This record gives sequence, C-alpha cells and structure tokens, in this order.
Amino acid sequence: MLYALDSFPGAVPGEGTVQAELFCLRSDDVWSVLDRYEGYVPGAESRSLFVRRRTPLRAPAETTAWVYWYTGPTANRPRVPQGDWRAYVAEADA
Repeated sequence: MLYALDSFPGAVPGEGTVQAELFCLRSDDVWSVLDRYEGYVPGAESRSLFVRRRTPLRAPAETTAWVYWYTGPTANRPRVPQGDWRAYVAEADA
C-alpha cells in the first residue's frame, strides 16, 4: 500500500501493488547515500523513518529487490490509488 506523506510517498507492506522504479546499483557504496536520503539508520531501525528490506517483485520479472518501507503512522494519510505516486501527483497538480 502506498500513502501520501505530504510531499513524498510512503510504502507499507500490505495488500495491493506499488508502482516503482527499479535501479541496478553498480557499487555497494551507494547504499550509505540512499540510506541517509531515505532516513534509514542501519542498526537503529527504531529511529528510522524508513527501513530497507529485500522484497519480492511481480514485474518486470519475479525477483527480489531492496525496498524502503515507511515505518511511521498512516492514520489520516491519504492512500494513493493504484499505488501510483506519479499519477497521484499529476492529478493533484491538474
């Protein structure tokens, strides 16, 4: 499930799908930059806004990828229809 968290989305495990971009990293050194950007503190997940977990994907092929899952509250946050953040933002801007 995907929620609108003001100016950015937050995915939480549950029913449904989330539209996302899949990247192939050429160096593990990138993780520290991405973790900092996403608010993930390895070894201190209770202080993390997101946690990084290996997650099964349905497409483009059945595989796994690292996903940053939102750990905060979702009550009173709008759910993003069809899990598509780009479409949600485009509709809000229209």
